[in-house]
Amino acid sequence: MVVINNLSTRGRRLGIDVFQEVRRHVPLDLVGMAAEDLDGIGEIKPPELPEFIAD
Repeated sequence: MVVINNLSTRGRRLGIDVFQEVRRHVPLDLVGMAAEDLDGIGEIKPPELPEFIAD
């Protein structure tokens, strides 16, 4: 589980290249604002995140 907001627009500074390379080899779920731009899950409210990750 990776939680980063707007990764698609923040680029190398937040490691989009690292995320995409690792994702080719390891199943990763991306959560955060605009995560859908990278085929992620989308935004989950912070209070709901622990339960979401646990499921």
